[in-house]
Amino acid sequence: MNDYKNCMDLNKNMVEGQIKPLGNISNQIMNAFLSIPRDQFVPLEFKNFAYLEKNIELGNDRFLLKPSLIAKIISLADFNSSDTVLIIGSSTGYSSAILSNIAETVISIEEDDQLVKFSETMVLHKKIDNVVFLKKDLNEGCPEHGPFNKILIEGAVEDIPNYLFEQLDENGKMIAIIANGELSEVREYNKVEENIGSKFLFNCEAPKLKAFNKTDSFNF
Repeated sequence: MNDYKNCMDLNKNMVEGQIKPLGNISNQIMNAFLSIPRDQFVPLEFKNFAYLEKNIELGNDRFLLKPSLIAKIISLADFNSSDTVLIIGSSTGYSSAILSNIAETVISIEEDDQLVKFSETMVLHKKIDNVVFLKKDLNEGCPEHGPFNKILIEGAVEDIPNYLFEQLDENGKMIAIIANGELSEVREYNKVEENIGSKFLFNCEAPKLKAFNKTDSFNF
């Protein structure tokens, strides 16, 4: 009981110290972060890093983005309760669990089998029933469950294949981190009448998803 209370206190301190100061973060989003203790979605060997303001390297080219970056991306994606969401590179399932409180359905794809199993165990433990984890190649997306209102790519990418934009619903939105040297660009892509518009949101530091080191891309 004391361990659980300690984790809840650490999680609350994380929200108050790392997410709330960002400004313009809705109460709904902050409450979603408060409801999901971050350490529960961090493998045992990395739990000491759970509440630090840093991207956690998990090994095998996988990572968990830092809390403030996840919160900022979720806030700018402007989710609503009827959204069907695709998360590409769901890692430990932390963002998926957060979004379970905000969106209607979350489809999360991950290529690391151990992380898929870990994520499934954690959402089952939390009695979350609107998130599905699938083991798939990240750069393929998930066309069989699309189209999606929102797509998030959790990690910096060099290229975005055209067919990922095709998995967006009309008026759908994708938030992606575009690798650009040491500082990457978080960009918003909007689909209107089969056309894709793009705008810069902010710079950040994020590990790269090597699955997207491709030459066939949709460039702006």
